Amino acid sequence: MAELQKDFLFVLIKSLSTSEKRQFKLYVNRLGINVDAKFLLLFNELDKMNEYQEEIIIQKKISTKQQLSNLKAHLYKQILVSLRMNPIHQNNRIQLREQLDFANILYQKGLHKQALKILDKAKQSALELDEKTIASEIIELEKVIESQFITRSINGRADELIMQSSEVSLQNQYATQLSNLSLKLYSEMLTHGYVKNDEDRKKVMHIFDSQIKKIKLEKLNFTEKLWYYKAQVWKNQLLQDYKYTLKYAYHWVDLFHQKPEMMFNHPVWYIKGYNYLLKILFLYGQVDRLEESFNNFKKTVNSENFVQNDNLQSLIFLTHYNSLMNIHFIKGEFFAGTKLIPEVELKMEKFKDKIDEHHYLILYLKMAALLFGSKKYPECISYAMKIINSKGNVQEDLLFHTRILVLMAKFESGIDEDYDEFVKATQKFVQKMKYSDEIHQVIIEFFKKLDGLLPSEQQILFKNFENQLNTFSENDYYKRTLLYIDIHGWAKSKVKNVDVVEIIKGKVKKG
Repeated sequence: MAELQKDFLFVLIKSLSTSEKRQFKLYVNRLGINVDAKFLLLFNELDKMNEYQEEIIIQKKISTKQQLSNLKAHLYKQILVSLRMNPIHQNNRIQLREQLDFANILYQKGLHKQALKILDKAKQSALELDEKTIASEIIELEKVIESQFITRSINGRADELIMQSSEVSLQNQYATQLSNLSLKLYSEMLTHGYVKNDEDRKKVMHIFDSQIKKIKLEKLNFTEKLWYYKAQVWKNQLLQDYKYTLKYAYHWVDLFHQKPEMMFNHPVWYIKGYNYLLKILFLYGQVDRLEESFNNFKKTVNSENFVQNDNLQSLIFLTHYNSLMNIHFIKGEFFAGTKLIPEVELKMEKFKDKIDEHHYLILYLKMAALLFGSKKYPECISYAMKIINSKGNVQEDLLFHTRILVLMAKFESGIDEDYDEFVKATQKFVQKMKYSDEIHQVIIEFFKKLDGLLPSEQQILFKNFENQLNTFSENDYYKRTLLYIDIHGWAKSKVKNVDVVEIIKGKVKKG
């Protein structure tokens, strides 16, 4: 995946559908360019390649090494121009910007009334669609035209533009403050993870409160409300307060259902909102609500009216299969869940240059966990090792819990030739973790003691371990660690001498 992403032009060409490639060639022909033009030869050559190989381009004398960079830049631009003309990539934002461009051209030609007519129509559409940034640009151009030329278009025109400009400016200010807050909280989640103590909690609350107190909620329109709900979701995720995360995830999704036309304008945020909603319902164990919300999500994103493009398809893929696997987890349907793996891997290959590695590794962890629940321990270890052997920048929480899943699988399977070595390697990993806690130490100490004990001694150790995990489960700051993989449920199954599926089914909440 990393190799493919080294050359942006190659990745762009490989992302094109058959119809998009055909349209590009038609676009080139309309330009009256000779079929032997170098940039078209380069396009055809790159299209045939499975991997980017610059030396072949040089050998075939499509370009010299010195000229290749400029040729590639030119081809890249021409492909983007062609894609911009494709109806499938048209959206309200592009259409509004096109109208603004047309008005600019008319203004430069001195056709001021025609420019103002286009601007007024575009402005109304922008305000209806809550595209205030574009609306602000439109109003500024209107002000330029009105202030330079005596159009005598409407009486009181100056006052009207001043009022509109002030209102849009205030809304943009709210949107900027809330989007900055949302981005800051999201950055905190990525860089520091979930709060681990009272000091972390105070820091997050300070970031949130210092921005929110400047916002008048009754003044918010669609976009500002969207950013507000995002900020609330990310804040409560950081605090591991899942009750309020669920509340605001519902608000996030419902915002679109109250104004369905906004799904066309912001489809990515609709999918993201549903992704958080489905994730939190899984953590809550609300199986009926999870399945109902999942079915509603599928119905909406697969409808004819929902926007379709490569980026959205990759996001829908992630939300769909993460949620589907979570439903199998929550119901203890591990064997049925493993049947999804070949299908998921095929789609992972399809979207490999559109999804970051972290999300792929999460899918591998889910696959490994399904295989563990199905008692396919060698396969579980194989998938888990894809994460451990990854050369990317893998989050330490993900690595820790993957290692623990491997130890669980090694214990269950008896494939323990290197068990002690793996425990030692995991212990070293924990010591180097930037954010290690007491719970990490307790878990690794448990596995360190487990090997080589008699069954009766193991039973005592499992009982003591379960008691420790019960204590940790009462601490809000350790919730996430116990939810990542259900080591607590596994320990309980050993103490009660039942299959872990029975423990999982006992936790399912209906309604």
